[in-house]
Amino acid sequence: MQIIRVNSTTPIFSSAQNKKSDYVKLSGFGSVGFGLASIVAIKSKKIKTHKILAYLSGVLALLHIGFVEYNHYRYSQQKKVKI
Repeated sequence: MQIIRVNSTTPIFSSAQNKKSDYVKLSGFGSVGFGLASIVAIKSKKIKTHKILAYLSGVLALLHIGFVEYNHYRYSQQKKVKI
């Protein structure tokens, strides 16, 4: 029986192993980023840009809350089924 060296094996990477996007993180960081950009815009006296960035930040914050609540609901439903 032949022994295979550990370092001779090559890892297999395929395009089918895509990572799933974490929408909670993306929406949270997006909301914070647009909020900070909105603050920078108001400091440089760009009212129209400030309003647009503030609305985008608010929409992403609402999406973030929705994703968190959906995950909480899904987790609680899975927990009920297992018990």
